[in-house]
Amino acid sequence: MRYRGNFWDDAVPEWVARREFPGAWPPANAQNPEEGCGEPHHLAFTGNTLLPPRAPGRACAANPACAAVLANAGPLPSYRHRLGMP
Repeated sequence: MRYRGNFWDDAVPEWVARREFPGAWPPANAQNPEEGCGEPHHLAFTGNTLLPPRAPGRACAANPACAAVLANAGPLPSYRHRLGMP
């Protein structure tokens, strides 16, 4: 699995074990982590941007590529009108 050109704040809840790679891979059952999803394999991370966990929105807004992702997120314009969105 390849993760390329992404943005994330890597804020992982305290109950989730930290990994050597970014992001959270929570177990399927928080009460019994042994029943979890297991370790991911064959991960590749290139060209990603780690946003500060305390102010990810501000950091994303200051980065043109990250701001463009947010601006283009959500329903397509033709559906936005139908949903009463600007």
